[in-house]
Order: sequence, then C-alpha cells, then structure tokens
Amino acid sequence: MHNLKISYYKLQTGQHVISFIDPITKRKVRKKFKKKIEADDYKSSLEKKFIKKGAKGFDMTPIATLMQIHLKKCPDSKVTDRKNSFLSFCNHFGHFKIGELKKSDLEYWFIKIKKEHDYSDRTLSHIKSMLNNFFKFLVSEEVITHSPLADIKFAANPPARRQRVVLSVSEVKTLLDFAYQFDKDYLYPFLFTIVNTGARRGEVIKLKRSDVDFATGFINFRNTKNGEDRSVCMGDSLKELLQNYLQSHNGENAFVNQENLMIGRTQIQRWIKKFKTHYPMSKDWGLHALRHSFAFNYLRKGGQMYQLQAILGHKTIGMTVDLYGQIKSSDLKQISPYDEL
Repeated sequence: MHNLKISYYKLQTGQHVISFIDPITKRKVRKKFKKKIEADDYKSSLEKKFIKKGAKGFDMTPIATLMQIHLKKCPDSKVTDRKNSFLSFCNHFGHFKIGELKKSDLEYWFIKIKKEHDYSDRTLSHIKSMLNNFFKFLVSEEVITHSPLADIKFAANPPARRQRVVLSVSEVKTLLDFAYQFDKDYLYPFLFTIVNTGARRGEVIKLKRSDVDFATGFINFRNTKNGEDRSVCMGDSLKELLQNYLQSHNGENAFVNQENLMIGRTQIQRWIKKFKTHYPMSKDWGLHALRHSFAFNYLRKGGQMYQLQAILGHKTIGMTVDLYGQIKSSDLKQISPYDEL
C-alpha cells in the first residue's frame, strides 16, 4: 500500500465529491460536501493520515468485515479449524473496530470461554494458534502494525489437566456386554456405534437414517465439529447391528428414544449415569473416553496416524499427533518388523 489515490469531482447539483479506495476493505468510499473548501479539507486530512500512519490510519473497520476479507483472500486459513471457538470470537468481537481491540479485550474473552466450556490452557493455546492466522494476515496487509494476540502467553506445553481414561479391548467388550444387559434396545446400539467408529457423541446423536449407507458400507457424519462431512467405513458387526436396529423403528434419526424422537444430550447423560450405577467399572469412563479408546487401540494394533486423523475427523494431523502421539513404546505389541523371520 504505497499510495492512496483520491479523486475529486463536482456534481451537477453543485456538490463536491471526494472518492478513494479504502486501503483495508478495497471498497470505494465517496463523501459529498456542499462547499469546495470542505472537500479540500477532507482530502487533505486523508492524505495526512495516510502519510503519517499508512493503512493503519484507516483501521476503524469492524472486525467482522476484516474477517470476511481474510476468508475470501485466504480460503485455506486455519482460523475456522475450531468451529465453536471461531463463532464465539466472531460473535464477541465482530462489532469491534480493529483499531480499538486491545490485549485486555482478548484476555477477557479467553477467560470467558475457559469458564463456559471448562477449557484447559492447552486448549486455549490451540485456539490462540488458530486465531493467529487472522491477525498475521492483518499485519501482512498493514492493517495493524502489531497483533494484540501476540502479547497473550500460554504455557508452551502445559500438562494435561485431566487424566485421560482409556479402555483396553477387553474392557470395551465388557462394557458393551453390560450395556446389552442393561438396555439392548436404545443405549446399546448407541454405544456400539461410538465404540466402533470413534465418533463424537454429537455426531452420532444427529445421525440421520439416510446417513447410514448399507450399499457402500459407510456411515456419513454431516457438518461435523470441523465443519466438514466425514465418511467412516462400517465393520461387519456394526453393519449387521444397524441393519437390525433401523428396522426396529421408523424415525428419521438413526438413533431414537422411546418416543421415536432424536435422543437429547441430557437424556443420554441420564442413561449413562444410571447405567454406570448398575454396572460400575474400575475406570470412570465417559463417552469421549470411548473415542480415546478407539484411537489408542487402533494405533496399538498397528494403525497409522494419518488414517486415524481421517477416521476421527481432525482438521490437521498435528491435532491427532498432539492427542495420541504420546503412546509409550511399552503400549505397543510386536513392534519388531522381524517377528516372522
């Protein structure tokens, strides 16, 4: 942005017009004045502001507008990797003028989402890294000279806040046996699907009947956490179970409650709580622990990290490695490539 081209002309109505291309939004701006001296003063103020501050002098553009420009210019930006955090950021800061955004505003927002979602510092660090794509773009475009996000620090490698619960293959089998005894009509098919796909709870809850394709052998998860669809191949046991289960009801959703309606999150939580009371296990597992267990046991059997990324629907391989790349060598069996020699 080496210069600012400003045009001046007079309308037949006698009004004086100053027009220029906003160096940030790239949109044409026109201002009308009754007197020529007013137009000249405005033109002079624009030139002085640009000479003194460059494009930064025009940095009162709303963040929502700048985000639209960023996504248009950088369609592969990672700023949308965490869909919920991206939407929260846009909703909270969309009306802010970029020149008004301060470090303290961002700190307040990080504290807010940490309390709302019980995020760990590790998660907040990931969110910051995601947003860095947007702020680095603003710096490169000379919209701002310094990113306020750069002054916010999180521990580089903070320890995991909660102990990750992972069930072995035999423990998963025991859990499913218990679930069948407890409720073979509703809870068991739901848990069986999560166990055999590694899918998130929400992905399975909103699964439609039409998303289960027996002709191709795929379950199609729509509009997932990263904003993309994902198809996961069904094993023979899952395919057989879902064929029988979907014949037992005519609901639009694949998984339904006793009223043939989509299962709610609260209802699932009540089912799980009651189930765990009747069939306690040594490990305090939750539904996300079944996803972790899928990943752990998949890798333990020799599965590849890139394949696991596709199955779990992670936006980047870095996310998969960060979550599951710390499996100890003692967790792996038959690691020697020469066992069969």
